[in-house]
Amino acid sequence: MKIVKGRTQLLGLAGGLLLVIGCFSPVMSTPMGMVTMMLAGNTLGRILLIIAIVSLVLTIIRKYRYLLATGLVSLGVVGYELYQFQTQIGQLKAGGAASAVAQTLAQSVQFSWGWIPLFLGALLILLSGVHGYRR
Repeated sequence: MKIVKGRTQLLGLAGGLLLVIGCFSPVMSTPMGMVTMMLAGNTLGRILLIIAIVSLVLTIIRKYRYLLATGLVSLGVVGYELYQFQTQIGQLKAGGAASAVAQTLAQSVQFSWGWIPLFLGALLILLSGVHGYRR
């Protein structure tokens, strides 16, 4: 008995797993440590994790057409979060910090590798939905 049947299901499972991994991967590097989507203290990280789990369930029960919606929503959430982080880092680096120490700390904040599995997972879920929609 085959567990994974076809390319569409493989894409959906890989995308859902990458999205889950991305939720717990570091997206920002700060002098105080790494920041993940789940540790950032925002609700969108939790929503993204729920979308990833729903996408995995939809893939397992082979409801690929619904992956179009979860793929688009997850891609939108990841893009919005990237925009928010970029805006916050830009404000810090533009002089939002008063002291020289705070300004130096703000300059050392940068993006980390966690965005790769987030975007790749969302794209694979969307691709699985497109491939399943055509069938």
